[in-house]
Amino acid sequence: MVNKINLQALAAALVLLAANALADTVTLKTGEKIVGKVTRDTATEVVIEERISASITDNRTIPKASVASVQKEATDEAPYQALKNVKPGVNSMPAASYDQMMKPLQAFIAQHPKSTHLAEIQANLTAFEAEKKRVDEGEVKLAGKWLSKEEAEKERYQVNAQVILNHMQDQQRRGDLVGALNTFDQLEQTYSGARVFPDAVDLAKQIIPAVQGAADRAGKTWAFQKAEREAGIQLLSEPQRSETVAANEREQKAADAAVEAATRLNSKWPPIVARSESALSAIASRATEESKRLATLEVSKMRESIKVAAEARKHLEAKAYDEAEAAITKSLALWATNESATRLQTEISASRSASPTPETASTEAEATPEATPTEGTPPVAAADGSIPADAAPADADESGEIVEEEEPSWFLTLPGIVTTIIVVILLLAAYTAFRKISKRANDVLE
Repeated sequence: MVNKINLQALAAALVLLAANALADTVTLKTGEKIVGKVTRDTATEVVIEERISASITDNRTIPKASVASVQKEATDEAPYQALKNVKPGVNSMPAASYDQMMKPLQAFIAQHPKSTHLAEIQANLTAFEAEKKRVDEGEVKLAGKWLSKEEAEKERYQVNAQVILNHMQDQQRRGDLVGALNTFDQLEQTYSGARVFPDAVDLAKQIIPAVQGAADRAGKTWAFQKAEREAGIQLLSEPQRSETVAANEREQKAADAAVEAATRLNSKWPPIVARSESALSAIASRATEESKRLATLEVSKMRESIKVAAEARKHLEAKAYDEAEAAITKSLALWATNESATRLQTEISASRSASPTPETASTEAEATPEATPTEGTPPVAAADGSIPADAAPADADESGEIVEEEEPSWFLTLPGIVTTIIVVILLLAAYTAFRKISKRANDVLE
């Protein structure tokens, strides 16, 4: 389970700071300035509560004759300075954490209704409330981008990795460098294919030298202190000597217990405990090994793989499947464990299978029976302009073109045939009559 930031402690600290961090200034005639909280200001004296350390304060009484000026800070200024940066970040938080972050803002608004900073604090509070509502509905904000409930489930791997990186960064800011390295180890074991992994690698590379240096300084400091303590014990008389030895033994047991606790948790990096030579030695050797190993991780290729995977996503959205597949192949060649690229590869394959191909469309067209043209409906020409033979009319030639039929000759019609026969008969009759007349005329002449 991911170690979470103690937001409740953070909220309590903000409230405490808001209540106790007033910065009044008393300037003395000597030029000295005393910063604290003025608790009494009379005609004869000024009493100011001066903070000596985080847990120690001192009331200092100053004769009024020695005071040049007293400048009291507005009662809302210190609380505002403590709260002005309390606003939503680029990543959302667990729903329960929002209430803890909003309490100090709500307290400021209630205590300082006339503050000149009221609008700004109210805006931050409103932003938290709006963000909490979206988180309650299942949305997640990742690197400034809101994901729907469905998208958040799909991106759960990436979201979890981002949460761990955020925690690692917070540990580094608070100076818990060993804790940050153990968090990186958790991230690498569980989410080494996440988009944030290259950033985590770079951060670990920065932290390791600092941890190694801190362990080395702790060892040297303890060696000096140990020699001094041993020499001092020899100068003590009883019972102080026995008491000092017993106190040293208790401190050593506490140090050993801290190292043992880390071992039980399977922490890769033991705590920096000055009294534990084994822990300091382990840190030194591990720092050297890890620095060499992390140097072999090709972070630049990981980032290029992430970039190419994003391009593949755009091609998929445009249904340019060939380009999407080429991009995702390149992305995985750069970084084989890129989780977003691996998941996208599956999406591309599924989308391509669901999309009809030209061959599929052609097969479907062939399987669909063509409608038979009705009488009077011109046949549909093919792509080359020709007409299929089975679609051409009976009076079409071989090319499919319609040929107009020629009208038959009049002599071949019934009236023409009858007229021709009559004419022939008349001609034959006339010829026969002419022969008879000619024969008679010859007989007469003889």
